Amino acid sequence: MQRFITSIEFDLTSSCNSVCPNCARFKEHDGQLYRNPLVKFDQHLPVEKVKEILNHPCVTQTVDCTFVGLMGDALAHPHFLEIIDIVKTKAKSGHICIHSNGGLRNVEYWNQLGKKLAGFHHVCFFSIDGLEDTNHIYRRGVKWDKVIENAKSFIDAGGNAVWKFIKFPWNKHQVKKAKIRAEKLGFADFEVRPDRDPEGASLHLQEIAKNGVKKSPAPNQPTQPLYRPDKIPVLKQNLECSPNHININYAGQVNPCCWFNSIKTEDRWSDHYTTYVDKENTQWNNIHFNDFVSIINNTWWKDLYASIRSAPIQPCIFACGLDKEKSKKLLRKKSK
Repeated sequence: MQRFITSIEFDLTSSCNSVCPNCARFKEHDGQLYRNPLVKFDQHLPVEKVKEILNHPCVTQTVDCTFVGLMGDALAHPHFLEIIDIVKTKAKSGHICIHSNGGLRNVEYWNQLGKKLAGFHHVCFFSIDGLEDTNHIYRRGVKWDKVIENAKSFIDAGGNAVWKFIKFPWNKHQVKKAKIRAEKLGFADFEVRPDRDPEGASLHLQEIAKNGVKKSPAPNQPTQPLYRPDKIPVLKQNLECSPNHININYAGQVNPCCWFNSIKTEDRWSDHYTTYVDKENTQWNNIHFNDFVSIINNTWWKDLYASIRSAPIQPCIFACGLDKEKSKKLLRKKSK
C-alpha cells in the first residue's frame, strides 16, 4: 500500500515536571495515587530515530509535526531543540505544534526555541489552568512565575503562543481575568477547554494528589470491555481513519493515532492493544526492533483501514465510531 505521511504526532518522552492527577502516568488505587506500572518513566525517543522517520521518502515535505504531552512534556526531552532543527530541515512547508505546561527549562532556552520557530509555521500551546493561586492545583509542581517568564521569553523571541485553559470547578471564575492577562503578555490566542471528567472526578483526584504519589506501582486492574455491548451502541455512518497520519510514542511504537497509544497504558484496556496490534509480541511496529520502511509497509495497516468500512475493531469504535448523542437517546427510550 503506497502511503504518504502528512501528519505525525510525537509523544517524545515519559518525563515531566508535573504530577497532574488525570495524567496517564499515574493511577488511582484505594484512594492513593501511584505510578502507572504500564509506563516506563524517564524514557525518550532517540534523536536518530526521529531523523530516520522524517527522512523516509513517504514522509512529505509538508508534514505537520505535533509534539503532544500524553506521557510527558516535550520540553523534557534532552534534545528537543535539535529535534526542532531536524523537523524544520525536513518539513520545509509543514507545521510544528507543541504542547507544554511551560514550567520546564529557563528563559534562555525558551528564547532559543522562539528564535528557531520565528518565521516558521508553528504554534505552542501553554497549558495554564488558572492564575497564580490556582494553576498549581492541577498542574502540581509547576511554578506559575516560571511559566509566565518562559512564555514571555518565547513570545518576545518571535514564538507564536496560545494560552490553553482547562476549566475546572476551582478556576472557572478566573477565565475572563486569564484572558486579559494572556492578551497583555502577547499570547496570540486564548482557548478554554472543558474538563474531560466533568462528573466530579477531577475534584476527587485533586484531593488524592495532595497526599503525593506512591513510589511503588499501582496493582493492575482486570481488563474491561471498551464499551458495554449490552448498551447497544449506535455507530456513526461514516467512520474514517486517515492513512496519512501516524502516532509515535516514547517507546518507539508506531500507532495509527493517540488512542492506540493511550489504551496500551490503561490496564483496564491494555489487552485490547495486544489483541488488535501485536498478539504475538513481535514488536513489529517498534522502530527499535524494525526499520520504519517495514513498519509502514506492514499489511496490518491495510487490514486496519479496510476494517473501518466493513467491521471496525473495538478501539476504533470506542475512539471515533460511537454516535454518542444517538446512543443516549436510545438508552433514554429503553429506560422508559
